[in-house]
Amino acid sequence: MTIKIETAKITLSSALVALALLCIVPVSSSRATPQGMTTADQLLAIEEIHQLKARYMRCMDTKDWVCWEGVFAPDFHFKAGGRELRSPKEMVQSTHISGLFDRVKTVSHAYTPEIEILTPTTAKGTWSVDFLHYWPAGTGTPQGKEIVAQGEWNHTDGYYHDTYIKIGGRWFIQSEEIESIRETEGRLGK
Repeated sequence: MTIKIETAKITLSSALVALALLCIVPVSSSRATPQGMTTADQLLAIEEIHQLKARYMRCMDTKDWVCWEGVFAPDFHFKAGGRELRSPKEMVQSTHISGLFDRVKTVSHAYTPEIEILTPTTAKGTWSVDFLHYWPAGTGTPQGKEIVAQGEWNHTDGYYHDTYIKIGGRWFIQSEEIESIRETEGRLGK
């Protein structure tokens, strides 16, 4: 006998059951909620922020720059490794300089988020992250400012420290700071 489990349906079903339980189980009145938000409202906001960060990672790795630019608030601010960028356009422009736009490949993961809803339209979060940059030998033309040389890779473990803002019913990343805790590099194997 073969049993086939459809993970997406189980995950969605589990989430709906958990949400329904939260709606009927009383929440302690001693726990403060941001400006009268219900627990269900907070959980929905957290899930929307999870989806936002997942979209950020997918758009980066698939090089969908219109999608990627769309995850950032108009007043977005970025800090990492001593550099700062101050708009969604600057973020996308930075991918041209680093080679990420078309030459350097990426594999990006963000996980174990700690999201705090501050108000109905603001939140902050910390994500564990790791990302790999690699540039297959013999592909693309070097421009001299790539984040990694042809035939090489680098890997970073660290944390994203984000703030979020909800505009027009949709969450955006308002600021992002990358804290690197370990970096490794090497040559690509054949």
